Amino acid sequence: MKKLLSIIFLGTIVFGCKDMDSKDTIEWPDMLPKFEVSFMMPHDGKANEFVEQVKLHDSKFHNKEGGPTTSLRFITTGMNAGYYAWAEGPMQYAYIDEKGKIDGHQEDWDLNISPLIQDVLSTNYYSLQTPISYTNETLNYDANILEVFGYKIADKPNARREVRKLLHRWKNAFEAGSSTTEFRVFFPMLKDNFESDFYIVWPHESMESIETWEFDVNKYVDQVYGKGASKSQWKKWNELTEVVEGSYRSLVK
Repeated sequence: MKKLLSIIFLGTIVFGCKDMDSKDTIEWPDMLPKFEVSFMMPHDGKANEFVEQVKLHDSKFHNKEGGPTTSLRFITTGMNAGYYAWAEGPMQYAYIDEKGKIDGHQEDWDLNISPLIQDVLSTNYYSLQTPISYTNETLNYDANILEVFGYKIADKPNARREVRKLLHRWKNAFEAGSSTTEFRVFFPMLKDNFESDFYIVWPHESMESIETWEFDVNKYVDQVYGKGASKSQWKKWNELTEVVEGSYRSLVK
């Protein structure tokens, strides 16, 4: 009898581990969608003209049916406040090659927009980590407000892999709770000493919604991964990540 109970107990552990492993398996696609983002500061007194010229440029050369879309956002608060963030995506690098061949595209930017720019802080490509991001059925890249946090990953063995696993667990928790709030995880394609290791972007319809949205992520982490999993998750998260920047970015319509 004792032997039978031992076999049943060991079997429960094995199957339980397999089940947990399957929940932590991240299915990565061959290519992740990418976004180009440029941070620009117009000359004093030229902000309105800059906005109008960017809109005109985008209507001529971007936002074609079935292709990537562009957006212009003003960073109202936080790191790089006062700059505009121009973004295009989702796309793959092949699109960039084709965009460079569009007749008049670069000339239009150089003639009508570049003279209005006082400073270009940076331009980079960012890959949207779809397997560890949570989006509901109404994916919306045109949310009125983006709440953006940049993180550094601790210099520890396997830290990047562990951080991805933690984010995947949060995604599973949001799915289990059918959350109506999205979060998107981006990794920069090119790194320098100032770029964060990764970003979490929270789309909001208003500044008020940043304060008023509610979701008990801890409850659903425990529901999916077992009692006490959320406490362990936060402990590991705080050991492996550090917030190094944050901003609110308002859509320019």
